[in-house]
Amino acid sequence: RWPAVVKAGQVCHEPVISMDVLPTILQACGLQRRQEDPCDGESLMPLLRGDGPLSRDALFWHYPNYAFHRGNRLGAAIRQGPLKLIQRFDDGSVELYDLDADIGEQQDVAAARPEDARRLQSRLRTWLKDVGARMPQKIDK
Repeated sequence: RWPAVVKAGQVCHEPVISMDVLPTILQACGLQRRQEDPCDGESLMPLLRGDGPLSRDALFWHYPNYAFHRGNRLGAAIRQGPLKLIQRFDDGSVELYDLDADIGEQQDVAAARPEDARRLQSRLRTWLKDVGARMPQKIDK
C-alpha cells in the first residue's frame, strides 16, 4: 500500500526475484547504490508506478551447492516469459517447463520443444560465463 505511488487494486503478473528488493528500496528512498557494490536485481519502481516494464527479459538462478530444490541437485535455471529451463550439473540434463500451462513444474517439455530448450540453455550458459559463476568441482577421493 503506497497511495501516492501505487494505484489501489493494481495487479502485476511480472515475475520478480528477491534481489529486486534492495534496488527498489534504494530508489524509493532516493538513494543511489554504490557502484562498487554488486547488485543482480532491478528496481521494481516502474512496475509499482505502472509507468513501464522492467529492462530485463529473463530471470536467472545459480545453485552450485546443495540448496537447489527437487532433490538437492546442483544446477542453474533461467526463466524467460512462461518458459523455465533447469540445467543439472551432475549429469548435464535439462528440464523445460511451460509455467503458463504447468505452474507446478510437473511436465518436462524439453523433448517436445527442443529448440526452446537449446535456446534457453545457450542463454543460461552465456549468463553463467558473463557473471563468472563458480561451478561445482568434482573431488576425487
